[in-house]
This record gives sequence, structure tokens and C-alpha cells, in this order.
Amino acid sequence: MSLTGNLEDLPLLDILQIVSFSKKTGYLAIGPEATFGAIVFDAGFVVCAFNPRTPPLDPRAAALPPAKRDMLLKGRIEMALQELIRLRDGEFNFSLTDRTPTFVAGRDVAGELLSEGINAQALLLDLARGMDEDRRDSSAALAVSFAEPPPPEPPPLPKKPRPGAEPTAAPAGPTSTMPITPAMRAAATASAAPRGAPPKTVLLVDDEDEVRRILGEHFGRGGYSVVEAAEPEAARA
Repeated sequence: MSLTGNLEDLPLLDILQIVSFSKKTGYLAIGPEATFGAIVFDAGFVVCAFNPRTPPLDPRAAALPPAKRDMLLKGRIEMALQELIRLRDGEFNFSLTDRTPTFVAGRDVAGELLSEGINAQALLLDLARGMDEDRRDSSAALAVSFAEPPPPEPPPLPKKPRPGAEPTAAPAGPTSTMPITPAMRAAATASAAPRGAPPKTVLLVDDEDEVRRILGEHFGRGGYSVVEAAEPEAARA
């Protein structure tokens, strides 16, 4: 089995599915000489994964009970894959081996292998669910940041003085204050800008047209000049 290419053409999630269904043993190197990371498979099950941020395993982990050690290793695998699956560009190469590899891209992973591999399909569902939750949280944060401020409350009507009572002086200022929201601060900044000044430019990079449209409308109403791009390569052009 030979599987080589670029993540731009074949996303990592699809590669994991292919290796899982074929139940192959070997390792998937991502980037030239695995500079982005690698994933180790045993009969289609994920037994190890690392990226440049994954530190070497603490030697004391070898003394842990098998169940706790596997729990520690599974957490390291999930953390590494959460970053790897977000890659949109980079070379990959799957190397088929007769037995579970213990030395991958110059890294000794013999002590980092799970005793029982993780089902790649279940792992994919967990990772995809986490990405959806991150996307929902980001959308909610954007909606809050662009929410229109509430209208100001009308000032209280002056009370009519009772017959024979001395008139009281009106209060010097408002009796309550309204919190300053990000939208109000942006509007104040825009109104304070000198007339005739060129508008500031905002570069929006997102692979979803609807997201770019919504954000572009908001920034446009704020007086910004919006430039859109669907991917980083187009943004750099």
C-alpha cells in the first residue's frame, strides 16, 4: 500500500479512514521528514501520535499501572491529533511495516505505544465533535461582539412640586450609566476619525462563504474596507 500526497488534496481525516478500513500497520508521516508530526497504526488502530509540540514521555510513566499509563498516552494522542487535523497543507506519506514501528522520523516511540490501539472511527467522531463545538463557540462569540447596543433609557420625568413646597434643583447629571460595549467603542472611534481619512482595510480569511459574508457586512458598516479570501494561499497573493 502506497499513500503519498498533499493534505490540500486529501485531508487527514480521510487518510485516517482509509488506513483504518484497510487495517494496515505502519506510520503516517506528515510534512518533510515528519516535521509536522506522525501517526502510528497497528492493524488500523491508532497506537501513537505526536506533533512538534508533543514533549517526550516522562520516564516515570513506565511505572504507572497499565490502565493509567494508557489513559495518559491516549490524552497525548488526542492532543496531538487536534492540531494535526487542522492542517490544510503539507506533504504526507504512509509507510507500511510488518510490525508496529517503534522508531518514527528520528523519534523513539517504543515507550509511547498504547497497549491496545484506539479505534480510528470512534476517535474521528470525538475529534469532529470537538471541532464542531469550537466552531459553535466561535460563532457565538462573534454574534455577541457584533450585537447592537440596547437603546438608552429615557430620562425620568421631573416630579411636579407639591403646593407650598420649595422647588428642588434638577440633578447635575444622569442617575445611571450604561456599560460601554465593543460595538459602541468601535462607533465612537469611527466618528472621531478625521474626515477624508482613508478607511482601514480588514483581511477576512475563511473557507465558508456565509461566514465571510456576515463578517464583511459588519466590518463594512463600521467603515472598514474588506478584502476576502477563501484560503491562506489566496490571502498571501
